[in-house]
Amino acid sequence: MAHTFKTSVFASGIDWSAQSDEDNWLTSDSGAAVFDGADPITGGGAYKHRLIIAKAESIHAMWLVVSDLIFNAAKIKQNIGSFSPHSFINGVDGELFFLASDKTIRVIRGLGSRLPVVSEPIWKSFWDIPDEQFGLVRGHYIRRYKHTIWAIPSGPEETANNILCVRDESGRWIEMDTAVTAFGRYRRHAGFTIDTIPYPTIDEIGWDEIDFIETVTGFRQEIVSDASGYTYNLYGAEKEGETSDYTGFFTLGTTLTTDSKTDGLLEFKRVNKVTLIFRGETTGTALLQIKADFAGEWTDIGTVTLTSTADYTWLELPCDLRFRHAQIKISATNRFKFVGILFHYEPDGQR
Repeated sequence: MAHTFKTSVFASGIDWSAQSDEDNWLTSDSGAAVFDGADPITGGGAYKHRLIIAKAESIHAMWLVVSDLIFNAAKIKQNIGSFSPHSFINGVDGELFFLASDKTIRVIRGLGSRLPVVSEPIWKSFWDIPDEQFGLVRGHYIRRYKHTIWAIPSGPEETANNILCVRDESGRWIEMDTAVTAFGRYRRHAGFTIDTIPYPTIDEIGWDEIDFIETVTGFRQEIVSDASGYTYNLYGAEKEGETSDYTGFFTLGTTLTTDSKTDGLLEFKRVNKVTLIFRGETTGTALLQIKADFAGEWTDIGTVTLTSTADYTWLELPCDLRFRHAQIKISATNRFKFVGILFHYEPDGQR
């Protein structure tokens, strides 16, 4: 089913064939559903045995019924649609996420008309998607980590995806400055090479040995590719382009008080020691830095060694810090798993 706009033909409905004859589109229990409005069908997904159909300005649902109709259909949202067919992905509980026409990530958790926005924490990144680049957006769900991910082109001049927006199971968002055009999975394998074939002559090698592939122990790799043709391990790569070190970091802001009013910002605190908690690593270090009050640059506090055979390692770092409010940054070019930080301090007045 289609309509024509300025010599272009767009889909506006769905046909289905007879159940017993896939070539029969005209009689028996074949049928069609037409979705009203001149806006075209632009994408869709599945939600709890429902087929979700997205148009540019509306969202519809279809489901099986026990009658000659085979399918029933209803509009579940007006004035909100989608222009991004590859943004539709199911989350950990089967809910359906998508990039809506108002440049927000919305979720279908029921068949009512309320499609809540879940992208408020990073709204600007989605808002900055150029209107003509909606079709570049790619969504992906990673079951192992329960992450819903969108690769998007963010910026007025962007013509390719340049940011990864990652939402975890609890609803927290992370942005990664990573260009991704495709997602995939890969299982590590090993095969024979000319130096490892266990036969003295080529005459003894059978076709089954030549085709032999051995699965290597380990979980599937989540891989991504960019517009230049390079492929990366999304979660396991510790070097950029196999040569340059990444610098990973974690930041937090604190007044070292639970006061919800202004007292915490009025009082100085003098910190003489911090205790950092990490998961143990076989090697590596981490750098601790601070921006105190109105400081514009990061100041080094010190470096800790992460090497430990324990599951958790508690590392004390002496210091002399005085601030009302501070941003704290932990960073490293090697892998680190930060757990928490304890501040040892005393109140130090308001002046």
